[in-house]
Amino acid sequence: KGLGKHAWDLTVSVITPWRHVVSQFFGSAGNWLAKASILAFFLRIFGSLRWVRIACFALLILLSMGSITHAGLFAVLCVPHGDEVWNSNLMARCATGAPVTVAVGVCILVVDIAIFILPFPIIANLKMDKKKKHGLIIVFLIGFSIIVTSSVGLAYRIVVFKSSIDPTWNGANVSITAYIDTFGTIIVSCTPGIYAWWLKIFSQSRLYSSIRSMSL
Repeated sequence: KGLGKHAWDLTVSVITPWRHVVSQFFGSAGNWLAKASILAFFLRIFGSLRWVRIACFALLILLSMGSITHAGLFAVLCVPHGDEVWNSNLMARCATGAPVTVAVGVCILVVDIAIFILPFPIIANLKMDKKKKHGLIIVFLIGFSIIVTSSVGLAYRIVVFKSSIDPTWNGANVSITAYIDTFGTIIVSCTPGIYAWWLKIFSQSRLYSSIRSMSL
């Protein structure tokens, strides 16, 4: 609440402390879980390859470092301590952590690019029918859009870093791109499960049979 508006146009009552705290901590945790689930999936499917294991564990460490740094920075700079209150001074102090958020943004972008590239050497040698190839193309397009979103988000983090006097205005686009990044990653991470559900459960159900009979 208050994002997308100039800080000097906002009253203290606009700031919703619990919502601010929840969105930051749970947003960071959600992003970590979504990306970690993809890496865990790679380990389960391609874990027999040593280079895949090394890459996945390295990316998990990098991802964890970024998420822990983000959460720790927010807890130190953006949450009132002792007799402090939620006001414009606190928001200004929160914005001083922008250089670290830029570094976190770089970590996220590196992880996104690595997750996108990692399966290519393996998939290139697989023989698949056209339907599966089309499905993979859709998944990779979503993955590519996540990389674009992370890049845009990093650019907006740099804008916040260069101008810390109006965090609610400059930070709006950072929040938007962060949400798109998280939701897009969740879509990609759910794709294998959705495909398995479709193939083993839904396609065998009476509902699917009735829909097919109606379309014929």
